[in-house]
Amino acid sequence: MIFEETYHFLLHNVSSKEFDVCLVSLLNVDWDGVIQISPTQTSNCVGTKRKYMKEMIKRLSSSKRQNVFIPDETEEGTKYRFTLGPTRNLGFNKHTDKYCKKYSFFYTEAFRSLPLNAKRLLLMAAFRMSTLKSEKVMFKYHEIVPNTKNQGNRFFTKSRLEDSIRAIKDSDLNNVVSINLENNPYSYTENHTDAIVFSFKKGTLNDFLENQTERDLLRKHIYQAGFPEYINDELCKEIEGVGMSLYKSLLKIEKQKSMKQGVISGAKDELLKLARFIYNAAIKKLSLAFHSKPELLANPKQASAYFSTLICDEVTQEMKNYVHQGESIKSLLNNEFLHKEVSTQALGEEVGFIEVYEHIQPIREKYNRVAHISDVLSIWYEKWVISRYDALAKDVEVLQTASSEEVEKVKKKRNWTSLQCALDSLRSLKARTYEQLDKLTDQVKSYGNKALFTNGSIALFETEKQSLKDYFSFQQEHRQNLTDVSA
Repeated sequence: MIFEETYHFLLHNVSSKEFDVCLVSLLNVDWDGVIQISPTQTSNCVGTKRKYMKEMIKRLSSSKRQNVFIPDETEEGTKYRFTLGPTRNLGFNKHTDKYCKKYSFFYTEAFRSLPLNAKRLLLMAAFRMSTLKSEKVMFKYHEIVPNTKNQGNRFFTKSRLEDSIRAIKDSDLNNVVSINLENNPYSYTENHTDAIVFSFKKGTLNDFLENQTERDLLRKHIYQAGFPEYINDELCKEIEGVGMSLYKSLLKIEKQKSMKQGVISGAKDELLKLARFIYNAAIKKLSLAFHSKPELLANPKQASAYFSTLICDEVTQEMKNYVHQGESIKSLLNNEFLHKEVSTQALGEEVGFIEVYEHIQPIREKYNRVAHISDVLSIWYEKWVISRYDALAKDVEVLQTASSEEVEKVKKKRNWTSLQCALDSLRSLKARTYEQLDKLTDQVKSYGNKALFTNGSIALFETEKQSLKDYFSFQQEHRQNLTDVSA
């Protein structure tokens, strides 16, 4: 989507070719905003030379152009991150945020051949078409051409508007949109243009391109992890849905914590990188599972449930890592005399604890960030377990109370053969949860830094376990259909 922030940037800050480069980039960004095609591929898409493409990237990376492109070092070399708008589609509110779809005509040779002002004019019309969901839109004349009150857009004059309209009519896009200058029938002024009306061809509103970048990356990662078969779109959608849910839920929890406790510098960006790491790690494990569990390929819903479990496993490992890292940093922070000695050597003079406090501020910020992220992961894990348990419990209830048709649907979805299988699934989830938390505790005890007190990290896992035990017990008492599930 072309969000409002990007829309205004394209109208006011780019050349004709840069306009095309930004549109192509928006079609090829992943959830993190990283453009996943090379500058050479982009130059081929927009029909320009590689040398000129490098110059455009340099300009778009400058502060004069709002650093729209920023370098991003990856395992595959330098790529560029597109910084305008919520390119990940995260935090997007469909009820309040305005956007323009990436209509197919934006990516035609006819559009790329237009002069800059003609592109601006069509983008303005397309943006209004998208927000109003109408293929016929109108602008007041002075919304486009400035009047004496300095309204409108500085890049349009009467003659430039006429030239732009003529360029569009003379292009192949005249089959896509017609533009008419009209008089207001309710005005007392005669022979004066009051409005500009754009009439798009029927169906244009729904003729747009979708960003397939994440799907391409998913297939690529599965292939690179050792599974050479083609993954169909239905299965990809299910896996992507789990991945997007991970991103959104982590950010939602982080935002809620920040609203209560204050914003932690760098926490959101680090959390997004962590989400990508977890997602990619789970994809590799899923690729290996396809060999031993071929039934996942034929059942996308079952595959997404399995993939969600893999995501959960990765989250718990990262939760353990961040908890232990936080304990290590906290131990370092508490060694005041060590910091006093280091600060004295660094500053070349004897310092007091006030100066030391200021000197170790970066360490304190690191600890706050790590503790913040470990809390977010812990909350996410508890929510995941509860959500999975609730979904299973509801389906158990269907097996006990619903019609035979609904029962068969649930059995097919869950691959259950009887009510006993359903109850076993609930028991298995509880047992797996306890086992997982006990394993994390044992890992910290066995492999943690022996020089540190691990009580803090162990306490977190034990608290998590007790909280979930209490939840399971509450459900056991208040759900009649769970009376056969042991605590």
